[in-house]
Amino acid sequence: MFKAVIVDDEEDIRYLIRYLVEKSKHKVEIVGEANDALSGIALCKKLKPQILFADIRMPGMEGLEMIGQINQSLPDIQSIIISGYSYFSYAQEALYRGVAAYLLKPLEEELLEEALKKVHRILNIKQKERQYQKRMDIELKKLQNCFENPMDMGRQKEPVQRALEYIKENYCRDITLEEVAGIVFMHPTYFSTLFKKEMGQSFVVYTNGLRMKKAGRLLCEGGLRAVEVSDMLGFRDVSYFNRVFKKYFGKSPLEYKEEEKQKK
Repeated sequence: MFKAVIVDDEEDIRYLIRYLVEKSKHKVEIVGEANDALSGIALCKKLKPQILFADIRMPGMEGLEMIGQINQSLPDIQSIIISGYSYFSYAQEALYRGVAAYLLKPLEEELLEEALKKVHRILNIKQKERQYQKRMDIELKKLQNCFENPMDMGRQKEPVQRALEYIKENYCRDITLEEVAGIVFMHPTYFSTLFKKEMGQSFVVYTNGLRMKKAGRLLCEGGLRAVEVSDMLGFRDVSYFNRVFKKYFGKSPLEYKEEEKQKK
């Protein structure tokens, strides 16, 4: 659930916003209210809400100036302006300051729902990005320690082991280094280096090796053509499949198939 603060000098508007937000299907908790901009700034610094409902015209300081100051300490906060002024210049400046929505009084429930839906989506994305970045920072720190302390290498095998499990489950399609690096929360460059150091071969060579072993079995035991095997193993075209196959086995799929027939 996301926290929200309301800053508006009209008590009935604050009441209406609270009522509609609490009634909404979007999970938002109103944690505080203020009736002027300076109090609103202090309240946001104290409570650190993710959402701010604000009027654009208030005694002492305008809402947009207040939002600008709050953004300095809470850069990810999502602001929803609720104003009695429909001037284009206000809406334009609100957009410039990164305001998520500009709603007019009298406040319409449907438009508030749309605004809440939008800020929920933005906040969820930001939350996932922070979690991903945090995990990546942890993995990068582990890898950095690994290079600084080679004796600790044995302790760093967990990401590669997780990657190997994922590769073995998905190698029959065109998986990429970037995809697998994301699964273990590592930067592709660092993951590539760590993988090669532990496995003695690159990600591409290892993955294609699994695919070629499977291809050999499918050609001989399944009685399939190269184009069918290529498609089953997720190769982008059969010519590329043939090149990889020949590099791995030293012969074309047809030559390999014929030789295996003669052995039986």
